[in-house]
Amino acid sequence: MEDSVLTTVKKLIGIPEEDESFDLDIIIHINTAFNILNQIGLNIPTFNISDKTATWTDFLGDKIDLELVKSYTALKVRSLWDTPTSSAVNTSLDNNLRELEWRISVTVDPGRK
Repeated sequence: MEDSVLTTVKKLIGIPEEDESFDLDIIIHINTAFNILNQIGLNIPTFNISDKTATWTDFLGDKIDLELVKSYTALKVRSLWDTPTSSAVNTSLDNNLRELEWRISVTVDPGRK
C-alpha cells in the first residue's frame, strides 16, 4: 500500500513494513503529529489513523503542495519514538522539525512570511 501513512512513516524511520511489533507506538505518534500539524495551522479536519489502511490522500486530500507534511510526520514520530541520544543529532532533528513547522505554516497561510 504505497500511499499508506503507517507504511510510509515506518519506511522513513527504518522499520520494515512487515515488522508490526511497533505499530501501536508508531500510530500513536503519527496521530500526535497530525494534531500538532492542525495546531500550527494545517486546518484539515481532525484525522487519526488506526492501521495501515489510512492513506495520505485520506489525510491531505488533493493538497499536493503539502508534501512536506510527510517528512514532518516521519521526523516527529522519530523524535517521539526513538529520541537520539546524541545532543548534536537531537539538536539537528529539532531544527529540522522547527523549519518544517514554519514552512508548513507559510504554505497554508502565505501571509505569515
